Amino acid sequence: MKPSLFQNIAARLRKKLADDPAYHPGAVDDMRREFGVSRSTMIKTVRLLEQSGELESFRGRKIMRADGAAKAEEPPNAVRMMAATIRAAITEGELRIGDRLPKFDAFRISHRVAKATVSQAVRQLSAEKRIHKRGKYWIIGPAIRSPKKPVAGGSDHQPVLLFFMRNEYDWTVFFNDAFTMTFSQAFRSEVERFGVRIKLVIFDSGTDAVPHTLEQVRALIKQWDDRYRGAILADTWPRQLPLRQWLVTLSDEGRKPVIYFDSVNRAAEFSRDALPIPRFYRFFFDEAVAARRVLEHLYNLGHRTIGFPTFGPARHTWALARLALLRRQAEHFPGCRIETAQLSEPFWDRMRAHSGFYRIWYLIRRIQEYVSFRRSSSLAHTPSLKSLIDAGATALIAMNDRVGMQYLWWASAAGVRIPRDLSIIGFDNIPESEMIGLTSVDFGFSRLGYLAAHVLIGDFEIKSERNGDLPSLCSVVVRESTGKRG
Repeated sequence: MKPSLFQNIAARLRKKLADDPAYHPGAVDDMRREFGVSRSTMIKTVRLLEQSGELESFRGRKIMRADGAAKAEEPPNAVRMMAATIRAAITEGELRIGDRLPKFDAFRISHRVAKATVSQAVRQLSAEKRIHKRGKYWIIGPAIRSPKKPVAGGSDHQPVLLFFMRNEYDWTVFFNDAFTMTFSQAFRSEVERFGVRIKLVIFDSGTDAVPHTLEQVRALIKQWDDRYRGAILADTWPRQLPLRQWLVTLSDEGRKPVIYFDSVNRAAEFSRDALPIPRFYRFFFDEAVAARRVLEHLYNLGHRTIGFPTFGPARHTWALARLALLRRQAEHFPGCRIETAQLSEPFWDRMRAHSGFYRIWYLIRRIQEYVSFRRSSSLAHTPSLKSLIDAGATALIAMNDRVGMQYLWWASAAGVRIPRDLSIIGFDNIPESEMIGLTSVDFGFSRLGYLAAHVLIGDFEIKSERNGDLPSLCSVVVRESTGKRG
């Protein structure tokens, strides 16, 4: 039988691909004009060569030669390696339960593997119930029915976990303070989404309505039996209580996971090696890494003299500790030095008095108010901050985002151009910092909260260090307030 036209074109194209390794077909319309055939004939040709693995087509009708050499060089364990990459992204919280899996082409291009390799890896993860198909999309996590939200008082069949705090004030701060709020929000939303009830334990409650003794907790764990999922303890643990004994009890003699949220990395002595708890986790934030990220960002922008102003009560020892840490980290950057000044003018006292209000209407009103000041007047009323700039500081590191916002207001009032004259960076990455373009350090607590929830839910294995340590991954969120040194 005489070959069809598209088969003849396929043979010609196959020869051209073999003779010229640098040749790339391009779009369908380009190929149609090159071979002088109709569009439908060219599409049939492309489909024939796709079936034989000689061409690959992508969205936008872009046609590329299949990288046969790359496929031949793929190691036999390419599928296993691809599956391990995606599995690690899931266990580390980069891909979260309920999210869509990125398109196959994203993995194919970034990891330089064949599309078939990605497809086989996805099928392997599906068999492991780490992902599932929903319609035409692959979804992270096993296919489960949406659980009911926790009801008031719980139920006889509802899973439950224990959350330990020192007192009601610490509980309120933990869920509202900018430093830990992202952890608590991510943790709570994931736990409630999976229908797990949180039972609060307050040590200083002084009432039997809220459990606060070791005997009460033992009784609850025994009563809940298989419904008990584990416990999480905040780092405000009362010093008079035997922490090691409590951890062993809360682990149900090693059968349940226990998380110690050591937010500022003060309890490195607690680990799986030191405790007889195989499923012990210590979640923490390494501030030295955050300080290094900040200095690295500013240093790469050309800043060598960096200011770290302080103000407020002397009891803010955390600010002084952060200053000392920044100075130690600055030693790793040649020519970099940290200058400081105590801001004691009434100007700053007035701003600090209103530091608890962060609504858009308030921001606009305050900015308009300070912009109305004349440059000379603003600088005259803030000699301490002006002294840093006179000393050569081209960037300021704020104690946190709330203070950084106040520096931005001051700059607007004083006529200091941001970031041309002065770069400003803060800590915490609160939502308001995005509104006004303040570069900030994200401590990565949202990821830790998400992972902590799934450690206790127990739906998939969480990757941590061998001793149970799981540090946060902090990063600098770059916005308009930082730029190259003017």
